[in-house]
Amino acid sequence: FSHAQRAAAALGGKLLGAHQTEWWGEFRTAVQAGLGDDEAVHVSEALAPPLPGVVRVQVQFERGFIGHVALQSAVLVRVADAIFGSEPVQSLRVERTPSLPDAWESLEPVFEVGHLASVRRLEFAPRTEFVHDEYAAILGAAHLDGLTDLAIRECPLQPPWVVDLLRGGALPALRGLALVDNPHLGSALAAGLAAANHRDLRRLDVSGVVFNADQLRAVLTSRCLRRVEELRLGCVSRPGSPGPLFHSNPGCVLP
Repeated sequence: FSHAQRAAAALGGKLLGAHQTEWWGEFRTAVQAGLGDDEAVHVSEALAPPLPGVVRVQVQFERGFIGHVALQSAVLVRVADAIFGSEPVQSLRVERTPSLPDAWESLEPVFEVGHLASVRRLEFAPRTEFVHDEYAAILGAAHLDGLTDLAIRECPLQPPWVVDLLRGGALPALRGLALVDNPHLGSALAAGLAAANHRDLRRLDVSGVVFNADQLRAVLTSRCLRRVEELRLGCVSRPGSPGPLFHSNPGCVLP
């Protein structure tokens, strides 16, 4: 960064710190209008602890506007018009809404929200588990045709679905994929990426995924990564446990 860029970033951070509560006031009002009178809205840059009757919304500013929003799935479905009508949100983090102890709130209604057409980055909260119909809903969501980045971190994904995602025609604009801390996906990623010649991935983060030498070679030689700009394969192992390349010979793979 140049001196002018650093100075502008510092000034922006100072202004944001002084005025952010005021600036997101209109956003909070819009979200509140989409909810019932018995619910309060808490908007902040850090996701607040859950409180009864309080809807939590995490926001991040980008170039003077709210560009990123994190909230629960059921809340998104209810207030999508208010959120996207008040700010140019392009990044979304979805957390499954808790339900009964032996059940959960379906994520399927999320993928029916038309405003997803303006979202460029979609992330799911860690440890989100998907069921069959939700897997199908992601691949069949027409509103996600413009999505460029998908992040599913520390989630027990079904390996066949990852293969179907990469091989198929869903999410045609996808340029970035993050499947962090899903150690069981090595084989699925090797098979899926090798067969994804129609894709042009620029960002791939598979930190925490365990590969053997053949799988790693298949990943690194995949045509869909021919123009990759950011590739992350890192893993932090527990003391005394093997690392991600324990079964690999990097000397014969990386060249």
